[in-house]
Amino acid sequence: METLFIFETKESIEQIFYFGIIALSISAVLCLRISVPFWKWRHNVTGKLNASNIALIIVGRDDLVGFENWIKETSVIDKDLEIIILDDQSQYETSIALEVLSEKNNLVNLVKTPENQKFWNSRKLAITLALKSTNRTKVVLVDTDCFVPKDPLRWLTQLTEPLNNGAIASFAPVNADLNQNATTRLYSAGVNLWAVIRAIRIFNYSSTRKITGLHSVNIAFYRSHFFDVNGFLSSMHVEAGEGEFLFNDISRFGEIVPVIDPLASILKNHKLKPQKDRKVHRHILEKLSIIIPILFLFLIDIMALIVFYNILFGKATIADLIKLKIILSGWVLIQFILIIFSFFWTKRYSASKDGIVAPFYLRWVFIHKIISLWKK
Repeated sequence: METLFIFETKESIEQIFYFGIIALSISAVLCLRISVPFWKWRHNVTGKLNASNIALIIVGRDDLVGFENWIKETSVIDKDLEIIILDDQSQYETSIALEVLSEKNNLVNLVKTPENQKFWNSRKLAITLALKSTNRTKVVLVDTDCFVPKDPLRWLTQLTEPLNNGAIASFAPVNADLNQNATTRLYSAGVNLWAVIRAIRIFNYSSTRKITGLHSVNIAFYRSHFFDVNGFLSSMHVEAGEGEFLFNDISRFGEIVPVIDPLASILKNHKLKPQKDRKVHRHILEKLSIIIPILFLFLIDIMALIVFYNILFGKATIADLIKLKIILSGWVLIQFILIIFSFFWTKRYSASKDGIVAPFYLRWVFIHKIISLWKK
């Protein structure tokens, strides 16, 4: 029985060749789009912190130790920095301890969120109350689940500097620490990278893309824009996703800048959470923006297998074999570029081995989802 992978006619070889050229050309464009942050890495943010117009909001629930660590390290950044500890429906004992903590430090203001079952899995009510409690023009949001950066002053300076240069908001990666399992680390790195890719500019104009997968912490924005869009009104019915929904709503006012620098990133006790509600909320074009590159990666893999099989077992002339080898070499080059980029991206956060695994992990996730859909 003749195998489906063998193309014996010259016309079939030509079709494979031209299809391969088209596929590689599209892949090259996708590689360019994905690797844009690589060329921006050296453009680190520099500047001087102006703390008098910044409110640092530290949000948490039943995490007294986390609040204490953040207050201890950030209260020495600058005497003009306003620190808001946002108690998101903590239990009575934690709530009382936070009151004592705020009374001991003049820089610290305590904002409590009343118990509300409707917003138990969301911090939208808590963040809204915190923003109403301050008059500072710029706001930085972090979580007690995040580890305090090694250099808090440099972290805060890096994160907020884009707001001094015309941006309306900025964000930096939130990474899973190396003690967490590989799946969690790879997921966290992927979410970070995708948010950066979606937000960063290629040409000299503001991006109009929606920022997908953005974490709700390690973000900076103008307080006024929050109220200009009526806060979380457009996404109040969706649990979590505070950062992603807010930034996409305020994107109409100007540019949102990702700060691609290890000093601006923070580590987090990362938890994998389903994003079904957020995915439903996203526009179809926004969903396709992440599906198309992954699907195309999978398709050119299939093309490479067909080409490789025909090189080994197909009946082709020397000229045809040269064409097939050109296609296969192009595929190898694209894979090499993706692995190198992934390696250097994760190396900046001390997880270079994850970068080598990431392209293969992405394929495994895609195949796993296809199998799951097929079984349904």
